[in-house]
Amino acid sequence: TEELERMLRLQARQANELLQHIAEALRLRYSFRVLRGMVSEQIISAVPEADMLVLGRKGRSPSCRQRLGSTARTALSESTINLLLMRPGITATNGPLLVLLDASEASKRALAIALQIAGPSSCLHLLVTDPDPAAPERCRHKTASMVETSGIKAEYHHLPFSDGHRLARYIRLIDSGLLVIGKGMTLPAETLYELIEKIDYPVLVVRNG
Repeated sequence: TEELERMLRLQARQANELLQHIAEALRLRYSFRVLRGMVSEQIISAVPEADMLVLGRKGRSPSCRQRLGSTARTALSESTINLLLMRPGITATNGPLLVLLDASEASKRALAIALQIAGPSSCLHLLVTDPDPAAPERCRHKTASMVETSGIKAEYHHLPFSDGHRLARYIRLIDSGLLVIGKGMTLPAETLYELIEKIDYPVLVVRNG
């Protein structure tokens, strides 16, 4: 028990020092604290006042290292704030981004966030999941002013959703970088979970409001 406590204190000190180094370099205010208890429960209870929750995508246990971790799953279902599921080595700055689009306000919010974080040389992919053949033109009409005002280069794609596996395979072909999804769009929840499980890129889930 003493050795475990010592290792945890060392890990906390290293994490705090890393946060301090990065925050000071970027001139950001920051705070650091340690919580005890079940990880998922502590994270969900600690973030109601935050703007965004950032987590690793994969779990640490041997059975979860190739899949979405249990903490990430809990955050997807229970968190009420924007959720970023990270993958080491990939950032959004000046890289490609992909937004899932349909006729919902949720996907429109996701697009607005994507335009805010995209760099000036980013390529923005807009993937329309509505099965209606007229959906791409309808989505293009609804989003044209937002995209043109931003000055970001955008490419529209159409793939009527069927399942998360097929969506993930198509997104890999695009090589999209950060995937932005609006929570509450018409995409079924099971499709959303399957997509996030299978995709290789970081995922930003934009909540209501």
